[in-house]
Amino acid sequence: AWIDEDGGIQNAGNLAVVENLPVLPFSYDDMKSFKELHKIAYYECTRGCPFSCSYCLSGISHYVRRKPLDKVLVELDKFIEAEVPLVKFVDRTYNLGEDYFLPIMQHLAEKDTKSLFHFEIKADLLSQNVLNFLKTVPKGRFQFEIGVQTTNQDTLKAIGRKDDWQALVKNVTEILTFGNIHLHLDLIAGLPYEGILSFKQSFNDVYALRPHMLQLGFLKVLKGSLMSKQAEEHDIVYMDDTPYEVLQTKYVTYKEMRFLKVLEDVFENTYNTGKFDNFLEHIINEYYKADAYAFYEDLSVWWDSKGLYPEGHNIRNVTLLLKLFCDEKFPEQANTLNEIFSEYGQVTSAKVIMDRETGNSKQFGFVEMSDDDAALAAIERLNETEVDGNRIVVKKAKPREEVGTGGYGNRNREFRPRHQGGGYDRDR
Repeated sequence: AWIDEDGGIQNAGNLAVVENLPVLPFSYDDMKSFKELHKIAYYECTRGCPFSCSYCLSGISHYVRRKPLDKVLVELDKFIEAEVPLVKFVDRTYNLGEDYFLPIMQHLAEKDTKSLFHFEIKADLLSQNVLNFLKTVPKGRFQFEIGVQTTNQDTLKAIGRKDDWQALVKNVTEILTFGNIHLHLDLIAGLPYEGILSFKQSFNDVYALRPHMLQLGFLKVLKGSLMSKQAEEHDIVYMDDTPYEVLQTKYVTYKEMRFLKVLEDVFENTYNTGKFDNFLEHIINEYYKADAYAFYEDLSVWWDSKGLYPEGHNIRNVTLLLKLFCDEKFPEQANTLNEIFSEYGQVTSAKVIMDRETGNSKQFGFVEMSDDDAALAAIERLNETEVDGNRIVVKKAKPREEVGTGGYGNRNREFRPRHQGGGYDRDR
């Protein structure tokens, strides 16, 4: 059903395709409350999709209909005039046809506005010309959602997706260096031929790109989609009612799928908050040899065992939970430091730095104490003393002057080290 250009309601009575998009009126009559209430506005300049992903209904028509470019620009200006904080384009693949989508982006980039525009794009299709333009876009003007779904080639073939992974990696990596566009990448669990080991590989592949957010979604078997016809072939069991989400498949058991739900919750509370970048970089590299999935798997098992799923958690609570996890998971690493320094006052944290390749101590660490006097006393009395046959050097830790954007730092968040406490170094 739709409203025609005369304001009348048209109802075909069954599935219908609106061929002439210009007849559709602008969706919003009054946007006065959007700014005050931080509402999201949804907009489409195209309908349909040339791709045929088996889980999606947008590609059923196999072609794309567009609104005229001049009409699109006029309507987008209405959002800008109303100071709408976030406008989400619901086009299934926005960046189809550079001669069409690029002028829209250029128009939005030139405007003096604080409005943020969200696009779902296919990153491997971006040309160097588009990338050169994106580098010039004002920070905070655009954010991109990029559906990777999986990196398993058999799975991609089964669901009808044709992705150039190397091109996607190149383009995503380049955009991240610009520091002006928020990137949100998606994975889908429960797809054909994707078991837990395959999902782990897909997860680590995408995690290695260090997007600002990584959404772990679950397959929805929509009525009328090709996937609904393939469900029996892949033993896909899914909910009878909305959201028709997968429960188990030939490749993933119900127990495994339920575990991925816990992992999704843990991931939302940690990585996707953007508050634990430095901690996550350290623990994954130093204790898990850069295997991100292995870390989140361990944390999720622990999280679930404590009854923390599906409870809500604030940042402060998550911080304490991560410390408790490390204390329980790696108790032997910090016990010696705790014992040595606790003679001079309360130790609030102690950490031995481990070599990521060997798993052995790098012979230095950091200790934080509850007050400066205790810390200074420990430094004075322990420096140049012998512990377990090794001479140790104890001194006040110096804060970093600055942090570059390499590694996990691609997420462009400032590291603010604590100034209290100190470090120790065993003389080799």
